[in-house]
Amino acid sequence: MNQTPTRQIKIIVQGSGAVGKSVLTVRYVCDKFLTEYDPTVSDVYSKEISIGDEPYVLNIIDCAGGEEWYALALGEVKETNGFLFVYDITRRETFDDLEYYCDAYSREKEVDKKDLLVVVCGNKCDLADQRQVDSSEGKAFAQKYDYLFFETSAKTRENVDNAFMAIASLCVSERKTRSGNCIIC
Repeated sequence: MNQTPTRQIKIIVQGSGAVGKSVLTVRYVCDKFLTEYDPTVSDVYSKEISIGDEPYVLNIIDCAGGEEWYALALGEVKETNGFLFVYDITRRETFDDLEYYCDAYSREKEVDKKDLLVVVCGNKCDLADQRQVDSSEGKAFAQKYDYLFFETSAKTRENVDNAFMAIASLCVSERKTRSGNCIIC
């Protein structure tokens, strides 16, 4: 008998414009690599996943980069379980913007930055010859706030599944720890 996933996990994928948030998300959900870029305002994707033996629906809010993101994303923050913060390893300024997103989301959720559930993704690692942000810098940023870190490539699919499953697993673990086997809903 097939179990219907009823437990919901909601994450926000956030980062500056053109870091590959949508491409990463579509690669994870649909296993397609988008070669044409169409700037996102906000899209929502869902994928059925299993954590342990339990089925879940992972709801992914793919937020716009740039100024448009703020009003759209903040309306979703209170019910969001976790975040995937993405920067482009070939553009230093996108890495520098991560602190801004940490500040904004921790303020909106009314928690310390270390209490956010976050996976940091240094995206476009297939373009290592154009690298402006060393992997050690991404790791150090993540460690500063007890976040997880992956270098990802939507093009090669490197660590794409790992990053999304890591944030989903963190959300489930945190919810169970806080509420004693609570069902995410």
